[in-house]
Amino acid sequence: MSGRPRGLRPGMSSLLDELATNATFHERLFGGPTGVAATMSLVDLLAYEFAWVVDAAPTTLRFAAGGAVSVFVQWLMDRGRQPAADVVAEVVEAISAVAGPGLHEPTAPDNASPPAWLRPS
Repeated sequence: MSGRPRGLRPGMSSLLDELATNATFHERLFGGPTGVAATMSLVDLLAYEFAWVVDAAPTTLRFAAGGAVSVFVQWLMDRGRQPAADVVAEVVEAISAVAGPGLHEPTAPDNASPPAWLRPS
């Protein structure tokens, strides 16, 4: 997708903007019977994005993505009481702590294929 935000902070800020813009839909999506599937899909999406900025094993990427999704869904359910920029900063700090020196600027072009571990079998 050409022109999408690149890197942890811009990408997650864009995601929170989308969640807030369509808050009622997303609250129903994550809180309803599709909640688990929607959450796992979002974890996979973030793990894919994190793979371009964090040198880590797939399990570590999914762990970081799962934590980020948990924070984002809670932020959504709280109706954004905390500014989105603060939430993103906290999540980036947490990912930086997990990734350590493995965190770097995005390395893949916009049209890159997902890593093999993330592609459906």
